[in-house]
Amino acid sequence: MTSGPTILIGIGNEFRQDDGVGPAVIRSIRECGVPRDWLTAIVAEPVDLIEAWQGAALAIIVDAAVYEPLSPGAVHRLVLDQLAHRGLTNSTHGFGLLAAVRLSKMLAQTPDRLVALTVEAERLDFGRGLSPKVAAAIPVIQRMALSELGGTGTLDPSTARQREEPG
Repeated sequence: MTSGPTILIGIGNEFRQDDGVGPAVIRSIRECGVPRDWLTAIVAEPVDLIEAWQGAALAIIVDAAVYEPLSPGAVHRLVLDQLAHRGLTNSTHGFGLLAAVRLSKMLAQTPDRLVALTVEAERLDFGRGLSPKVAAAIPVIQRMALSELGGTGTLDPSTARQREEPG
């Protein structure tokens, strides 16, 4: 087990409505601050995860997803081995989160711990802005991310660190 950093990664495209929830969560957390030993990153596609989480002991992924049956705004916590077994039917991306994890495993580039916080999307059409139900999930995701390290306090803007985003 490596003793690398924890990284919180938001996946998505803010020009496809609810698909922008991952970047929205990261921006919100950056404004509040993150624990000193956390890094944050925003990636447009799950294939970019492998580079973003390289060397991390814990990667927490935030992404929009489509589940059956649909319950917009519902948040799901999945660990590495649950990603293929919990009703996740379609990623909002061409190369999905599950495919990125499988590729990462084949390349031996998977973090020691991987937690995905997925939010059920309501609208994925072109356009900006999250649906109200998905936007309401942002504070829930923040609390869930903090609890992954046993944290219960508030986020502090003076402690934010950011990993350079792949570009």
